[in-house]
Order: sequence, then structure tokens, then C-alpha cells
Amino acid sequence: MIHVIVVKEARRRGRDGMVGLDRSFVFYLGESLGEMRTPCCSTARWLLERSLASRDDLIAMVRDRDASDQQSNVCDHPYVCMTGIVGWFADHTFIENEKVGPVWGRWKSFPARGVGGKTAAGAAAGTRAAPDCPGPSEPETPEAASG
Repeated sequence: MIHVIVVKEARRRGRDGMVGLDRSFVFYLGESLGEMRTPCCSTARWLLERSLASRDDLIAMVRDRDASDQQSNVCDHPYVCMTGIVGWFADHTFIENEKVGPVWGRWKSFPARGVGGKTAAGAAAGTRAAPDCPGPSEPETPEAASG
């Protein structure tokens, strides 16, 4: 199966007046997944986490030539800019810093719990973990709370 994600640049002006292009708005089946630095990799992990894709499925990243409406999930002028296997993208990330880059590197997940840190489950969606909140494998039930 092929999973198509629509990516639009998240343009922002920094304090120095420069436009930042390090993040993108990502849409999948019309749903906004939020802003991501590595859209293909983060979306691949998001798809696998929700069992919407298998590791052997394909993912195609489509950019819109006209990024004037950044928040819209409609892609009026699309072009495919990156394709690959979901499992490969889920296992990798794009590294670029003062020491190395730009290169593909192995993705290392965030710790499952951390006070105020990002969780592996919420990293793709850009959410932060609340301290001592139940994770996806620990559903809070009324029986457990009273027991």
C-alpha cells in the first residue's frame, strides 16, 4: 500500500529576520499531523504506531509548489519529492548540525517517560508528556484507580 503525505513549508521569521524552513506542516488523508522537522520519518513512525501501515508499505511525500496557504490540507500544485519504504523511514532521521550533515542517521527514540520531555508516542505529533500520566500501554481504568 502507498501512503501519501502532503507537506507544506512552515515559514517563520526569526529574530534575525531570516525565514526558517526547518519545519513543515504535514497532512495525511486530510488530517493535520502538525509540524515536523523530518516529515517522512516522523509520519512513518506515526503510521506504524497506529497500525495504519506495515513496515513494507511505501510512503510518498508530496510538496505543494504554492505554499501560500500553509494550513490548508489541499494540495493545488503537487509534486512528489521523496518516496521509500515505511520501515526504513521509521528507523532513520535526518541529521544536520555543526559536526555532521546533512546525512541520514539511525533514529533514537526519546525516553518513554520524562518530566516535561517528549515521549516517543507523542514525538511525531509534537506533544509533550505530562508527569506521571498513563502511557499507551498503561490505560487508566476505574478498577485500577480504586484498587
